[in-house]
Amino acid sequence: MNFKKGEIIVIALAVMLFLGFIFLVKPSTTGYIAYTLVSNEYNYNSSLVNFSDNQIKLIPSTTTTITTSSSNILLSAATQNEDNKLSKVNSLNNESVNVEEDEEEEILDLTFASNLENNDVISAYIKHNKDTNVKICQPSNLCPNHYANLNYDGTPKYLNFTLNLSSERNTFGIFPTSEKIKIDYVYAIHFATTTNTTTIYPSSTTIETNDIEPANISRFDYFNYSHNLNDQNIEYYYSTDSGNNWKNFTDQNISALNLTKIKIRAMLFSNGTETPIIESLSLSYSETENVILEEIYITEIKSQENLAYLVIYSDNNLSDETINIQASNLSNPEKNKIKAVEINANNILFNSAILKINYTDEELGNINESSLKFYYYNESSEIWEEKEFTLNKDGNYIESNLSHFSVYGIFGDKLNQGGSNDDGTSGGSSGGSGTSTTSSGASSSGGGDRAPSSIAPEKRTIVIQNVPQREGPKEIKLFEESKEEKKKQDIITTQAVKEIDKINYLGIYFFIALVIILYFIYHKHVKKTNSKHEKTKIKKLKNHRFKVKIK
Repeated sequence: MNFKKGEIIVIALAVMLFLGFIFLVKPSTTGYIAYTLVSNEYNYNSSLVNFSDNQIKLIPSTTTTITTSSSNILLSAATQNEDNKLSKVNSLNNESVNVEEDEEEEILDLTFASNLENNDVISAYIKHNKDTNVKICQPSNLCPNHYANLNYDGTPKYLNFTLNLSSERNTFGIFPTSEKIKIDYVYAIHFATTTNTTTIYPSSTTIETNDIEPANISRFDYFNYSHNLNDQNIEYYYSTDSGNNWKNFTDQNISALNLTKIKIRAMLFSNGTETPIIESLSLSYSETENVILEEIYITEIKSQENLAYLVIYSDNNLSDETINIQASNLSNPEKNKIKAVEINANNILFNSAILKINYTDEELGNINESSLKFYYYNESSEIWEEKEFTLNKDGNYIESNLSHFSVYGIFGDKLNQGGSNDDGTSGGSSGGSGTSTTSSGASSSGGGDRAPSSIAPEKRTIVIQNVPQREGPKEIKLFEESKEEKKKQDIITTQAVKEIDKINYLGIYFFIALVIILYFIYHKHVKKTNSKHEKTKIKKLKNHRFKVKIK
């Protein structure tokens, strides 16, 4: 194959541009790594650090104090057989009330200013010289089930009855069971219990990772974190010697340190009233660059008579494979057929394929173009199954992605009465014959046979080199709180903004400059060549001698 000088220059320029792109941009394959959150991958004091609810925070110590207070409650009423006795029992050594034993009319009924509860006390000052049993019960009732019961030894003194109540109340009756007594003074004591809980967080503690050393790492780039300080403080450190020495993070961009192994420590500080919370920790890093060129073969097959167009993408060269596209007479009894094709191949392997079936306005006839759909024939169930497709009305074709080769067809519905489409447009794509037809001329209803008509297709295979795109740096998620359990509050988030290295800027500028320089070199060469050809023509014209014959 002979190349002209201009073509050789163009090829050389293309090669130089491609090599310059590879050298300067350095594309590489990248991915994503996520570390599963496992608490034993970290070193920390489990009595000080809570690691159980998708957060890292301090564990408080709790102290509970129970305080009991008492208050006196005075009587608001005191009656005996409906006689008012309040003045006699509302103060000490004023007068007393005689209460007879086991006499319902002699029971002293008491009403307090507020309700009494279980374990409250009724205190009564009693004077008499004989032993007896004294009960606290319901008013005006010699109840067998009393609220309190004490023995009186005949000496003037206070008896303190501790009440056994199922519900609070403020009315009671008091009486002796064997000897009469004199009651001089009565009041109640109400007890209130207060429980105080004090929560104190530890002043500080640490949590640290094990050594992190990913395979195929070129360097660590950024340390990222998200936390909620709650007016407390968190400090972050790193170690390059397995924890023997620690340094504070002065910058989250750590690419300049050129580290391939690192250990992270977080120190949480608290004033005792609240805990800071770590919600996520991560490291991003770059891998050792590895450029891989992949060859992709594109096989284009175009059938005759504008039937269909097939494009196959494969890792293998299919130029020697036999692949045929034939018209199929199979039809769908439930739909109106426009066209069907069958693709035959010898078990070839391919990545993906796109089939485009063309149709004409005459083939469309009185079928509603908007109702067209793409189907494939399932041989095992003998049923036409609908596939995802793209309909191009302007180009008069319908196409779909294929994962295997079979019989494919396009079918639609007839126009509504009056000749209007479902989408509101009138008539067909063109003045059709008024009947539904197929590419083979058979009716669209009925079964039809499988015998295809043989059509020799045009086929060509081209090869391209695919360079994997650069997706960005990899990331190690050391810890991350689940989104469902994040609290709705103001969160202080510090996230490193990734920068493009200065060398990449310089590389891009150099690449653009190289393109401009090569363009001007080529342009100057073409101009010089054209100028040379023009001078040669002029010189020939000057040296040409004309001969004139005179008859």
